[in-house]
Amino acid sequence: MLPYWLMPLPETCRATGMGKTLTYEKLNPDSEKYDPTFPKPVVLSPRCVRWRSDEVFAWIDARSADRDAGRTERQEQASNAGKAGAAKRKASAIDLAGQG
Repeated sequence: MLPYWLMPLPETCRATGMGKTLTYEKLNPDSEKYDPTFPKPVVLSPRCVRWRSDEVFAWIDARSADRDAGRTERQEQASNAGKAGAAKRKASAIDLAGQG
């Protein structure tokens, strides 16, 4: 048994959560949605293309890793924004107390 299988377009779309159009846009260098990291299809004949399952799932895993790394960064940004907001509110309260 192969360590991977060749996935037809509908199966590739189900795995990635993308439609046919977006899948092909990811492959088109002229498209705004082009992704050079997206797996290239294996052309079996002019009307038959497949994607290697290992490449598709590796691409999905890379997106998940990017998401997880971004989550940590967003949490730090939110924490810093919360601290800045608290400092601003404290300064406003001091200003208001001095006016009375």
